[in-house]
Amino acid sequence: MAKKYNYPSEETLRKMDRKLAKTRGTLATPPDASPLYLLKSELCAQFVIYQRQHELTQKELAQALDLSEARMSEILHYRHDRFTADLLTKYLSKIIPKLKIKIA
Repeated sequence: MAKKYNYPSEETLRKMDRKLAKTRGTLATPPDASPLYLLKSELCAQFVIYQRQHELTQKELAQALDLSEARMSEILHYRHDRFTADLLTKYLSKIIPKLKIKIA
């Protein structure tokens, strides 16, 4: 007996495409990333780890840091070009007071 698949309709797929076209995904680290880029990416990763460990929504994490949801989204999606490493460290130390950064 042939397996039957329940694919979304063409209209559903078009709606999904329109919705996804408006979103911005997480940035990938380029292979030639600078040490500063890598540091800022690692700092962003710590926000994601904290969010998941504490089961917080983006909104809850933004409120804890006194940030807008849009700014929090930029951090959680590694869009750190608008942030200095100092600022990311300052935000992170608000939620992880005993934050220690090692540079190897």
